[in-house]
Amino acid sequence: MAVLLAMSGAAGAAMASPVPITGAEKIAESMQGKAQAPRPNGNPGAWVLPDDYPKGGAQGRTGVRLAVAADGRVTSCTVTSSSGNDELDQTACARLAERATFYPATNDKGRAVAGTYSTAVKWTQDEEGRHLAPGATTMIIDVEADGSVADCRMVEATGMFAGREEQAEAACRKSTYAPFHDDKGNPVPRRVTVKNSISIDPAP
Repeated sequence: MAVLLAMSGAAGAAMASPVPITGAEKIAESMQGKAQAPRPNGNPGAWVLPDDYPKGGAQGRTGVRLAVAADGRVTSCTVTSSSGNDELDQTACARLAERATFYPATNDKGRAVAGTYSTAVKWTQDEEGRHLAPGATTMIIDVEADGSVADCRMVEATGMFAGREEQAEAACRKSTYAPFHDDKGNPVPRRVTVKNSISIDPAP
């Protein structure tokens, strides 16, 4: 089954699992002067996990809007488009309200203010179940001074990740990050290398 977190973005054997749709990530960001909408602090893919998938095998897509306080905490979750299953909708909001954290929105003076963030969780069930296999990825991300992504290049994709390079790069280019700063506090561009790997060994 699988749970996909789609920022609007992820995905489990005869088990179902929820995962945010990484490739569908849409960060609601409105710029006016220096004003900026909330941005994820951490990995959105960890907000809703396969083990969160309710029993029963229901499937669907839950769209939500999160209210984010000036300190980056989620204060409420509103379902904006139902999956058609109340338990899936309630689980999506509960997990996002519990786990999602943000860099807060800022006004045109750069001060932290309350804001909103829209995303979606796609609940799907894989008839053959979830399978893990060895594999590794290395992604190089060029981040602009304002936190936007200039480019993403998957330079390694082996094992279970092979063949997914274009999808991963497309999802990466839609991401936004907190700006990096030099030692004087000025926003600067940076090149980021992200490595992931899965190894499978005999149980002790």
